[in-house]
Amino acid sequence: MYVYAFIQTPSQEIELPQGIVGKLEIVSWEGLAAVVEAEISPAKIDAIAKDDELLKHAYITHGLVTYQLFQIVTILPLKFYHCFADLASLKSHLQSHYQTYLQSLKRFENRGEYLIKLTPQDPPSASISTEAKGRDYFLAKKQVIQQQQDFRQQQADEQNLLVQQVEQAYPDVVIRENQICILTHRQAEFELQQTVENWRNICPTWELELSEAIPPYDFLSLEGTGF
Repeated sequence: MYVYAFIQTPSQEIELPQGIVGKLEIVSWEGLAAVVEAEISPAKIDAIAKDDELLKHAYITHGLVTYQLFQIVTILPLKFYHCFADLASLKSHLQSHYQTYLQSLKRFENRGEYLIKLTPQDPPSASISTEAKGRDYFLAKKQVIQQQQDFRQQQADEQNLLVQQVEQAYPDVVIRENQICILTHRQAEFELQQTVENWRNICPTWELELSEAIPPYDFLSLEGTGF
């Protein structure tokens, strides 16, 4: 059984999207549930992985399904390629992780993950006059190198300041080299957009691109879920 996400058992029927090869269904244990595609076994997903086109389709579909589920309910999204041997093993997993998953679902309720992509700008172009000779050429070249070094140092300082401000403003963050992941309430999205605009002003040598809300993939490992 291929699993896309864990959710709280719905109080009423929800419309499920189409899966990789067939229909999705909900498998529940007490108040915890998994959104699964029963037609996909471990052997079948392994076979799909051996075909580049099928693998690409499956990977894209997995992402679309988890995103569509995220628009409907609070989810713990599984990364691509999670499969259980049978219904019994899935229910055993739900039972074993019942409290952990429900606590995580409660924390992620009405929240989304927002990605800020950081793209460094190129240093200003500088050229050396073709008329510069000897010592003048050497000094001009040295000045160009120094300007580029100063620019790179400014970028590093801006990035460090940005990270400090992000961590002060948001308690739940994951920092990567050129990406910042923020977990926050989806109702506060406009406030986040305004904050990012302010960050752009203090980081003029960087391009900052804010994503829309996505499932909280980067925060699951922080929740002890093992994903």
